[in-house]
Amino acid sequence: MSQTMFAARLHHGATEFAIDEVPVPSMGATDCLVAVGACGICGSDLHIIEGRTAVPYRPITLGHEPAGVVAAVGDDVSRFSLGERVFVNPIIACGKCRACRQGRSQICVERTLIGIHREGALAEFVAVPGANLIRLPPNISLTEAAIIESASVPYHALTARAPVTPGDAVAIFGVGGIGLHGVQIAR
Repeated sequence: MSQTMFAARLHHGATEFAIDEVPVPSMGATDCLVAVGACGICGSDLHIIEGRTAVPYRPITLGHEPAGVVAAVGDDVSRFSLGERVFVNPIIACGKCRACRQGRSQICVERTLIGIHREGALAEFVAVPGANLIRLPPNISLTEAAIIESASVPYHALTARAPVTPGDAVAIFGVGGIGLHGVQIAR
């Protein structure tokens, strides 16, 4: 494997993107390296590009909705093997706080996000904790898998937070990707 890769990186200007040649991400013992096959671009990415959401450093590789193939496995990862197709939960949680202990890692007080707080997946490869990978069934393409994260937000809202049942009236505010997924799920 080459020691470098190409990545779409947001530089210091608000919309200054460039395709840069950068080192392939290093991995820890609990990480996997994923060869990115598809990566969604959502409202969060646009908010960063527009300057409405801050990132801790620039240049940064955005992209928190990747799907791909496991290209390398850390020494302490036993759940995944080379060549497996996966998608990524972009929330890296501490696993120790109250929210994490309650199974609500999405509101972990120490959470970081791939593509926002650390290098993302608008690149050839992304390094991800093995615990954040989800194996894909053969009938879901990498392109389809790249939108699972966006669809999971309204799915959780409409099935766990405010369960919708047939015949309920539902109001969805916003017609971006998450809002449109919410409309489809509520139907």
